Amino acid sequence: MFKAATPPAPDLARTAGEWSDRELFWIIDHGVKMTGMPAWPARVRQDEIRRMVALVRRLPGMTPAQFDA
Repeated sequence: MFKAATPPAPDLARTAGEWSDRELFWIIDHGVKMTGMPAWPARVRQDEIRRMVALVRRLPGMTPAQFDA
């Protein structure tokens, strides 16, 4: 019947190859406007964002068990 007020966040695991590391960093840091992907909450923690970029890069080849670990 009704859909959510905002579209879903992009599937970065599927589309990570389309972006450079610098672009992924910006996307994760600032979020994607008008979607369900908000900006990174701890703006001063760029080390966390770099780690998330690395995780997004690895996601396409990870098994569920590797992700859980």
